[in-house]
Amino acid sequence: MERQLKGFFEKAELKKAAWFDVENEALPRDARPQGLYFSGLGKNEKTWIEAYFLVNSKMAIQGVILERSYDQKGIEASETLQKVIGSQRLVDDLLAPRTWVNSQIAKVRLTDKSTTAEMIQAQAFLLSKVSVDPKTFESFYHLGGLSMTLFERAKKTHEIELTSTSKQTILSTYQFGEDVNPKHPKLKELELFRAQLKKAP
Repeated sequence: MERQLKGFFEKAELKKAAWFDVENEALPRDARPQGLYFSGLGKNEKTWIEAYFLVNSKMAIQGVILERSYDQKGIEASETLQKVIGSQRLVDDLLAPRTWVNSQIAKVRLTDKSTTAEMIQAQAFLLSKVSVDPKTFESFYHLGGLSMTLFERAKKTHEIELTSTSKQTILSTYQFGEDVNPKHPKLKELELFRAQLKKAP
């Protein structure tokens, strides 16, 4: 629980906290999304941070954090995230989702000529992988490397949203990678990515 929640508190000052339940009649009651909702002012005082921490019947916690602007685009992002959370299905057995995401990752073939859309799709599969199998360091390592490539590409093409999301993903991969295996030799590469981001304008 401490590991999941600290992602929010590292970014924001808590202003609102509440328990939420989603009344989705299409799902059994024990599969409906429920958990903690946090929101607050970003520590940079330029953004608003929202977080949903889904809690299943076995008290396993999975967090989703959104760092958004105050304008209409930020409000729309918040509303979209709320819909995404409401459409989730909580499960206790992760075998099926693990099998599915592993099959999708096995199909990924990225090259220097891969499009940004293809890279974002691969990133989404890796995000799914670390969600259902958070104890595998290699997943965080590959996610960090791919996100760094996206960050560099987005900087060149001036895609502000992609630059921001890639940056946050890289910082998170180092944090969780360190939690999973602080002695892994490849952790130094994730640490190097983090250092490069701090120097980036």
